[in-house]
Amino acid sequence: MNKKVLISCLLAVLLVGCDQAGNSEKGGGAGTESAQSRTPENVLFLTDGSGIELNGKIVRDNVAQHNGVSTRRVVVLFDDELQSIDASLYGVLKKAGYRKKLVSSKPEQLVVVYSKKGFPVLRANYDVILRGKKKSSRLILRWQV
Repeated sequence: MNKKVLISCLLAVLLVGCDQAGNSEKGGGAGTESAQSRTPENVLFLTDGSGIELNGKIVRDNVAQHNGVSTRRVVVLFDDELQSIDASLYGVLKKAGYRKKLVSSKPEQLVVVYSKKGFPVLRANYDVILRGKKKSSRLILRWQV
């Protein structure tokens, strides 16, 4: 009797597994999708795996080589003030273990370095730009990859 119950349970598990595999092939499951295909366009992942959801529009995201060093550069436009963007970004990075160092601060420009032990430094340049007649805030993030 125990063998019949064990075999029945084993068959049930196999059938459920086959059904789930069939669904994921049809696109019904999340297991076959890559993280990038599920990621909204305004989310950045840093080298430590931290994800940052930005409340702005990414207008450029590229990796450049300079003297044998690869650097990722991301440019984001916001409608918010520089200080509120920095505070929001640092709130997320602080939870991930980053520290903040203010490099320079002017009325329409802010330069900050975020660092986390064992990972590349994240440099943030915030500035105010004119787009037509409207002022916007621009964030340029750089880090080695």
